[in-house]
Amino acid sequence: MMPQLLNVTNELSFKHLVARAIVFRTTEKLIMKQPWYGGGYRANIVVCSIAWIANKVSGMKKVINFSKIWEKQEISKAFYRTLENVAYQIHEIIIDTQENISNVTEWCKKEGCWLKVKAFDMDLSEAFISELIEKETAATDEKDAKKIQKIDDGINAQKEVLNLGPEKWKELSVWGCSQRLLNEKDMGILQVAVKIPGIPSEKQSMHLMKLLAKMTIEGFKFK
Repeated sequence: MMPQLLNVTNELSFKHLVARAIVFRTTEKLIMKQPWYGGGYRANIVVCSIAWIANKVSGMKKVINFSKIWEKQEISKAFYRTLENVAYQIHEIIIDTQENISNVTEWCKKEGCWLKVKAFDMDLSEAFISELIEKETAATDEKDAKKIQKIDDGINAQKEVLNLGPEKWKELSVWGCSQRLLNEKDMGILQVAVKIPGIPSEKQSMHLMKLLAKMTIEGFKFK
């Protein structure tokens, strides 16, 4: 399996997703400009090139600085030159198929191709390496982003609960009881919601919003 780059689930995740798309599209375009490119296998070259770089920097206990790419909305010159160099090498590797394989695209889908790509090695420029960030730094950023997102989710849930108001939550409580879909915890938190202007906690509010989604799937609708 090819290595994944970086995966988080919050605002940071969105920014990194956009940054990865920028890297992907940039790689596509630069390959089209290369004198060695005669057409064909572009997608394979792109995927293998980016995967090779990700694997290489991971071995150095570093990761690509996707936050910087997001800020600039483009990759650096050093990254561009690295992609050019790697893409050429990857192209040469994937077209050099095994004797019993004639379809390059199918060859690229096989584990043997990735192992061959991964076995290739070349030095990265100091300029490119200087742009990378430590894995520990990336992990800390991810952890902090998750904490912030959790706080934001709680605040947003609390706003939604208050906006719906006590009558709506009473309506949900009555319907849920009639359908025997509420447990003791659900009932306890709903009792807090029906007594607004008392304010349910962020944790309670998140539970209420999940409960509303669950009840909606079960057939509940506000009158």
